[in-house]
Amino acid sequence: MKPTPLIWILWGMWPYASLRAYRLFLEVSHQYAHGGNHDFPHLILDNIPVRELTESTESRDRTVAQVGTEYQRLKSSGANIFLMACNTMHLYLDEIYDPSSDFCTHISLIDTVSDHVLSKWYTRVGVLGTINTIKSHLYDQALRDRWITPVVLSDKIILQKINRIIQKLIAGYLLTPWDHDILIGALHELERNWAECIILGCTELPIAYENITSSLPLFDPLVL
Repeated sequence: MKPTPLIWILWGMWPYASLRAYRLFLEVSHQYAHGGNHDFPHLILDNIPVRELTESTESRDRTVAQVGTEYQRLKSSGANIFLMACNTMHLYLDEIYDPSSDFCTHISLIDTVSDHVLSKWYTRVGVLGTINTIKSHLYDQALRDRWITPVVLSDKIILQKINRIIQKLIAGYLLTPWDHDILIGALHELERNWAECIILGCTELPIAYENITSSLPLFDPLVL
Protein backbone atom coordinates (compact mmCIF):
# COMPACT_ATOMS: atom_id res chain seq x y z
CA MET A 1 0.00 0.00 0.00
CA LYS A 2 1.29 3.46 -0.89
CA PRO A 3 2.11 5.43 2.30
CA THR A 4 -0.15 8.38 3.06
CA PRO A 5 1.73 11.68 2.86
CA LEU A 6 1.68 13.88 5.93
CA ILE A 7 0.56 17.36 4.85
CA TRP A 8 1.25 20.38 7.01
CA ILE A 9 -0.94 23.48 6.52
CA LEU A 10 0.51 26.54 8.22
CA TRP A 11 -2.30 28.58 9.72
CA GLY A 12 -2.54 31.77 11.73
CA MET A 13 -2.11 33.94 8.64
CA TRP A 14 -5.00 34.36 9.08
CA PRO A 15 -7.36 31.95 10.95
CA TYR A 16 -10.53 32.55 8.91
CA ALA A 17 -8.74 32.04 5.60
CA SER A 18 -6.95 29.04 7.07
CA LEU A 19 -10.27 27.51 8.07
CA ARG A 20 -11.39 27.94 4.49
CA ALA A 21 -8.21 26.21 3.28
CA TYR A 22 -9.06 23.21 5.45
CA ARG A 23 -12.61 23.11 4.12
CA LEU A 24 -11.31 23.18 0.53
CA PHE A 25 -8.96 20.28 1.30
CA LEU A 26 -11.89 18.26 2.62
CA GLU A 27 -14.21 19.13 -0.27
CA VAL A 28 -11.68 18.05 -2.88
CA SER A 29 -10.59 14.99 -0.89
CA HIS A 30 -14.21 13.88 -0.59
CA GLN A 31 -14.27 13.25 -4.35
CA TYR A 32 -11.62 10.55 -3.88
CA ALA A 33 -12.53 9.19 -0.45
CA HIS A 34 -14.52 6.25 -1.80
CA GLY A 35 -13.53 3.89 0.98
CA GLY A 36 -14.33 6.10 3.92
CA ASN A 37 -12.47 8.14 6.50
CA HIS A 38 -9.15 6.39 5.87
CA ASP A 39 -9.08 7.82 2.33
CA PHE A 40 -8.87 11.43 3.54
CA PRO A 41 -5.42 13.06 3.70
CA HIS A 42 -3.35 13.07 6.85
CA LEU A 43 -3.17 16.75 7.80
CA ILE A 44 -1.42 18.79 10.47
CA LEU A 45 -3.29 22.08 10.95
CA ASP A 46 -0.89 24.47 12.63
CA ASN A 47 -2.26 27.80 13.81
CA ILE A 48 0.51 30.31 14.63
CA PRO A 49 -0.52 33.67 16.18
CA VAL A 50 2.04 35.72 14.24
CA ARG A 51 2.01 39.48 13.81
CA GLU A 52 0.36 40.55 10.55
CA LEU A 53 2.47 41.84 7.67
CA THR A 54 -0.21 43.10 5.31
CA GLU A 55 1.06 46.69 5.33
CA SER A 56 3.75 47.30 7.96
CA THR A 57 6.92 45.20 8.10
CA GLU A 58 7.78 46.36 11.60
CA SER A 59 7.43 42.84 13.02
CA ARG A 60 8.92 41.12 9.96
CA ASP A 61 11.98 39.56 11.61
CA ARG A 62 9.98 38.30 14.57
CA THR A 63 7.30 36.78 12.37
CA VAL A 64 9.75 35.11 9.97
CA ALA A 65 11.74 33.66 12.89
CA GLN A 66 8.53 32.35 14.46
CA VAL A 67 7.42 30.66 11.25
CA GLY A 68 10.91 29.29 10.59
CA THR A 69 11.10 27.73 14.05
CA GLU A 70 7.67 26.17 13.58
CA TYR A 71 8.65 24.81 10.17
CA GLN A 72 11.70 23.05 11.61
CA ARG A 73 9.59 21.58 14.41
CA LEU A 74 6.91 20.28 12.05
CA LYS A 75 9.43 18.93 9.57
CA SER A 76 10.98 16.84 12.34
CA SER A 77 7.54 15.35 12.99
CA GLY A 78 7.59 13.68 9.56
CA ALA A 79 5.62 16.15 7.44
CA ASN A 80 6.64 15.78 3.80
CA ILE A 81 4.33 18.30 2.12
CA PHE A 82 3.59 21.78 3.39
CA LEU A 83 1.43 24.71 2.38
CA MET A 84 1.40 28.24 3.77
CA ALA A 85 -2.21 29.43 3.62
CA CYS A 86 -1.01 33.00 3.11
CA ASN A 87 0.26 34.77 0.00
CA THR A 88 2.24 37.47 1.81
CA MET A 89 4.35 34.96 3.77
CA HIS A 90 5.66 33.60 0.45
CA LEU A 91 7.80 36.74 0.38
CA TYR A 92 9.97 35.20 3.10
CA LEU A 93 9.95 31.60 1.90
CA ASP A 94 13.68 31.59 1.15
CA GLU A 95 14.38 32.33 4.82
CA ILE A 96 12.17 29.45 5.98
CA TYR A 97 12.53 26.69 3.42
CA ASP A 98 15.53 25.33 1.50
CA PRO A 99 14.40 23.07 -1.39
CA SER A 100 17.96 21.88 -2.01
CA SER A 101 18.31 20.30 1.43
CA ASP A 102 14.75 19.70 2.65
CA PHE A 103 12.84 16.52 1.87
CA CYS A 104 9.59 18.40 2.48
CA THR A 105 7.79 19.60 -0.68
CA HIS A 106 6.37 23.11 -0.57
CA ILE A 107 3.15 23.82 -2.49
CA SER A 108 3.50 27.42 -3.69
CA LEU A 109 0.30 29.42 -4.05
CA ILE A 110 2.18 31.85 -6.29
CA ASP A 111 3.55 29.27 -8.73
CA THR A 112 0.32 27.25 -8.77
CA VAL A 113 -1.92 30.12 -9.86
CA SER A 114 0.74 31.54 -12.23
CA ASP A 115 1.00 28.16 -13.96
CA HIS A 116 -2.78 28.04 -14.19
CA VAL A 117 -3.20 31.42 -15.92
CA LEU A 118 -0.36 30.44 -18.27
CA SER A 119 -2.22 27.25 -19.19
CA LYS A 120 -5.26 29.41 -20.06
CA TRP A 121 -3.15 31.54 -22.43
CA TYR A 122 -3.76 34.81 -20.59
CA THR A 123 -1.19 37.49 -21.39
CA ARG A 124 -2.30 40.33 -19.07
CA VAL A 125 -3.26 39.29 -15.55
CA GLY A 126 -4.59 41.56 -12.80
CA VAL A 127 -3.34 41.02 -9.26
CA LEU A 128 -5.09 42.05 -6.04
CA GLY A 129 -3.42 41.60 -2.68
CA THR A 130 -2.04 43.25 0.43
CA ILE A 131 0.09 46.37 0.17
CA ASN A 132 3.22 44.34 0.95
CA THR A 133 2.40 41.71 -1.67
CA ILE A 134 1.83 44.36 -4.36
CA LYS A 135 4.81 46.57 -3.44
CA SER A 136 7.17 43.59 -3.29
CA HIS A 137 6.20 42.50 -6.84
CA LEU A 138 5.79 38.94 -5.54
CA TYR A 139 3.38 37.97 -8.30
CA ASP A 140 5.03 40.22 -10.88
CA GLN A 141 8.18 38.11 -10.99
CA ALA A 142 6.31 34.81 -11.19
CA LEU A 143 4.10 36.09 -14.01
CA ARG A 144 6.91 37.76 -15.98
CA ASP A 145 8.91 34.53 -15.77
CA ARG A 146 6.01 33.01 -17.72
CA TRP A 147 5.87 35.86 -20.25
CA ILE A 148 2.71 37.29 -18.68
CA THR A 149 2.25 41.01 -18.01
CA PRO A 150 1.04 41.72 -14.45
CA VAL A 151 -1.55 44.48 -13.96
CA VAL A 152 -1.86 46.07 -10.51
CA LEU A 153 -3.84 48.95 -9.04
CA SER A 154 -2.31 52.29 -10.01
CA ASP A 155 -4.50 54.22 -7.55
CA LYS A 156 -2.68 54.03 -4.21
CA ILE A 157 -5.79 55.14 -2.32
CA ILE A 158 -7.79 52.16 -3.64
CA LEU A 159 -4.89 49.86 -2.76
CA GLN A 160 -4.90 51.18 0.80
CA LYS A 161 -8.66 50.71 1.02
CA ILE A 162 -8.35 47.11 -0.21
CA ASN A 163 -5.74 46.56 2.51
CA ARG A 164 -8.13 47.94 5.15
CA ILE A 165 -10.82 45.54 3.94
CA ILE A 166 -8.37 42.64 4.29
CA GLN A 167 -7.54 43.79 7.81
CA LYS A 168 -11.25 43.99 8.67
CA LEU A 169 -11.72 40.38 7.60
CA ILE A 170 -8.66 39.32 9.61
CA ALA A 171 -10.20 40.99 12.66
CA GLY A 172 -13.48 39.14 12.07
CA TYR A 173 -15.63 42.13 11.07
CA LEU A 174 -18.40 41.98 8.47
CA LEU A 175 -17.99 44.01 5.32
CA THR A 176 -20.30 46.93 4.56
CA PRO A 177 -21.94 47.92 1.24
CA TRP A 178 -19.26 50.65 1.06
CA ASP A 179 -16.57 47.97 1.26
CA HIS A 180 -18.26 46.09 -1.57
CA ASP A 181 -18.22 49.25 -3.71
CA ILE A 182 -14.45 49.51 -3.15
CA LEU A 183 -13.96 45.86 -4.14
CA ILE A 184 -16.02 46.32 -7.31
CA GLY A 185 -14.15 49.53 -8.13
CA ALA A 186 -10.83 47.66 -7.89
CA LEU A 187 -12.07 45.10 -10.43
CA HIS A 188 -13.18 47.85 -12.79
CA GLU A 189 -9.81 49.62 -12.62
CA LEU A 190 -7.92 46.43 -13.45
CA GLU A 191 -10.33 45.78 -16.32
CA ARG A 192 -9.81 49.33 -17.64
CA ASN A 193 -6.08 48.56 -17.66
CA TRP A 194 -6.75 45.59 -19.95
CA ALA A 195 -6.49 42.78 -17.43
CA GLU A 196 -7.95 39.59 -18.91
CA CYS A 197 -8.41 37.86 -15.56
CA ILE A 198 -7.62 38.61 -11.91
CA ILE A 199 -5.66 36.71 -9.27
CA LEU A 200 -7.04 37.14 -5.75
CA GLY A 201 -3.56 37.22 -4.24
CA CYS A 202 -4.57 37.25 -0.59
CA THR A 203 -6.40 34.39 1.12
CA GLU A 204 -8.92 36.88 2.57
CA LEU A 205 -9.93 38.25 -0.83
CA PRO A 206 -11.97 35.21 -2.02
CA ILE A 207 -13.99 35.67 1.17
CA ALA A 208 -14.42 39.37 0.39
CA TYR A 209 -15.49 38.66 -3.22
CA GLU A 210 -17.73 35.74 -2.29
CA ASN A 211 -20.98 37.53 -3.25
CA ILE A 212 -19.58 39.83 -5.94
CA THR A 213 -20.05 39.11 -9.63
CA SER A 214 -17.14 39.91 -11.94
CA SER A 215 -17.04 40.20 -15.71
CA LEU A 216 -13.47 38.84 -15.55
CA PRO A 217 -12.44 35.38 -14.30
CA LEU A 218 -11.27 35.51 -10.68
CA PHE A 219 -8.66 32.94 -9.65
CA ASP A 220 -8.23 31.80 -6.07
CA PRO A 221 -4.80 30.24 -5.39
CA LEU A 222 -6.15 28.10 -2.55
CA VAL A 223 -8.80 26.54 -4.79
CA LEU A 224 -6.19 25.74 -7.42
